[in-house]
Amino acid sequence: MDTAGAHDLLAAKRMRDLLAAVSTVDDMVNIAAITRLVAAEQAGQTRTITVGPYTLFCIISAMQLAVRHPGISGAMNETLAAVARALIDLFEGDGEVVGLLQRGFDPEHDR
Repeated sequence: MDTAGAHDLLAAKRMRDLLAAVSTVDDMVNIAAITRLVAAEQAGQTRTITVGPYTLFCIISAMQLAVRHPGISGAMNETLAAVARALIDLFEGDGEVVGLLQRGFDPEHDR
């Protein structure tokens, strides 16, 4: 499967997960907003942020916590894990930091 096909499949999973959770009018408003965001992303829109290395480390760490949380599953979990792994790549060349961040996905390193 090519990258575009995988992206479309992931977007479809996101929508299925969202629709399964709909129970109120507020949920429908939230789903509409998220649907617009998914469509914008599929159309190639991006957002850029600039952060320092420690802040990036904290963002990745928070994403790793979310990925391991039992209430986060499905497409949301897959998306967070993929983004966290891509962000870890920004530390390429700093093996110590990369190793430390990769341990965040491994339950054996929990305390």
